[in-house]
Amino acid sequence: MRSVWKWSVWLSLIVSSVSPALAVELEGFDKDVMQAMDDAFKDLEPVIGARNTEAAISDVQVLLEGYQWTGDYFKARTDTPDAVQWNAEGHALLESVLASLNRQDFEKAAESARATAKNCKACHEVYKKSLSR
Repeated sequence: MRSVWKWSVWLSLIVSSVSPALAVELEGFDKDVMQAMDDAFKDLEPVIGARNTEAAISDVQVLLEGYQWTGDYFKARTDTPDAVQWNAEGHALLESVLASLNRQDFEKAAESARATAKNCKACHEVYKKSLSR
């Protein structure tokens, strides 16, 4: 029994030291912004694939506005420096999507859009659980 207790204490310490962001409360976070971004992401790759520049640029604008909002939100906090970094990286990737669309380079636009989605996922893996509370 004592070894089970020791094991659970060690496991708790490891988990809390590895992912302290899981305990972060994201009070005041606008879930509507996230929903608009999610909708735009779901639409983005198909419209890029269809070479619909106008629709793709519209989706990117929604995403850029969302990244602006989330960037401001996380920059105002002191406990989410990784989210600030992911936001900056994602914003740069979206600018790359936009530049590629303006050059009609749909392959590069799609590549950057996929990289942006991975960027979002990295942040969500850490912070989305906090949002669902």
